Amino acid sequence: MRDECRWPSRVVILQAIMLLAMAAATEAAPASAPQSQPAGAVKRTRAEVEAYIEQMGKTKPEWFDSVELNTPDTLDLTFSNENEIEGWEPQRKLGSYMFSVIGSNPNRYREGAKLMHQVIVVNQKNPARMARAMHMLGYAYYDLLQDYARAVYWWRRADKAAPGKFYNTLNYARAYFKLGSKEMTLQLIGSLGRDNTRHADIARLWAEMGDTQKGLAMTEAVAGDGRPDVGYLAAGDICRSRGEFKRALGYYQKVVETTESTSRDLPYNQERARRNLDGIRIIDALDLTKLKDGTYNGDAIGFKGQLDVEVVILAGRIQSVNVTQTTEDRPLTALSEVPERIVEKQGLKGVDVTAAATVTSDAIINATGKALQQAMK
Repeated sequence: MRDECRWPSRVVILQAIMLLAMAAATEAAPASAPQSQPAGAVKRTRAEVEAYIEQMGKTKPEWFDSVELNTPDTLDLTFSNENEIEGWEPQRKLGSYMFSVIGSNPNRYREGAKLMHQVIVVNQKNPARMARAMHMLGYAYYDLLQDYARAVYWWRRADKAAPGKFYNTLNYARAYFKLGSKEMTLQLIGSLGRDNTRHADIARLWAEMGDTQKGLAMTEAVAGDGRPDVGYLAAGDICRSRGEFKRALGYYQKVVETTESTSRDLPYNQERARRNLDGIRIIDALDLTKLKDGTYNGDAIGFKGQLDVEVVILAGRIQSVNVTQTTEDRPLTALSEVPERIVEKQGLKGVDVTAAATVTSDAIINATGKALQQAMK
């Protein structure tokens, strides 16, 4: 890690420039602003969303000043070595560093966003690199921090600087929904008759917005277009999230029975379907009125490997769920969000999964099911 005694002038100067740049962008915005709220917590008109995006984007987060940068001396903040260095090299290449080092450590998510603010300043004389840095900063706010207003703000700046290079309809649509405007989301995806995304993410978004019928219709279309494993896996996930376990089992079974697909993910999708079939059968057989007090453990296979949970039952209720071991890397918000939702719901049916972490979320739910199965014995 960088030796602050050896690099004080560079760090201090860059951070000073960065803060001055953010202050200049603030203009009439207040010194602090409320953080983005989760989907469903608030509904906003288009005008309110636009104003909120502008307000948040021009205001530094409340945590900004308290976060320290601890980047390695070898890390190039200008992207100039991307084509010169072979391999992943996270200690030298910025993209690899953000994915592997920052993305795998939730305690450093804020540091990652702050680092990308600095990268923008470092590259301010190179429009192409600055646009790339703004795009990456948007993803840091979106993927790591779920700060959707700031994500959109920086994506828009990147798209303005480099038209057509980074724009992603689905990401904007999901962000607008998270910010409380179904109207803005529908404007982007409402006319899309087909879902050509790798994991049927448009269909999943329709279901997340509450239109399960539309979402399932799109998954059927995906299946009919030669990707039955993709379509039926998404349909199973949609039904499972709504607590429709019997229907979900039917869809997952179709994935397992698929023999041909144009999808490159067929073996992976089939393995996911098998895991969820087993998980649902366990969960559906649970009688949560017969839980015995104690501490119980369960495991499941996530995106990267085995995931273990510890479940505490007290006075016949689920007191806590904690992930005790995992090899999952990013995003890791599911590791805290899904256990909290299980405790809040006091069950496993209809537990919302974390966006962009469906596999990890399912693994937590399945592992908790195994632990609760032990609690019934």
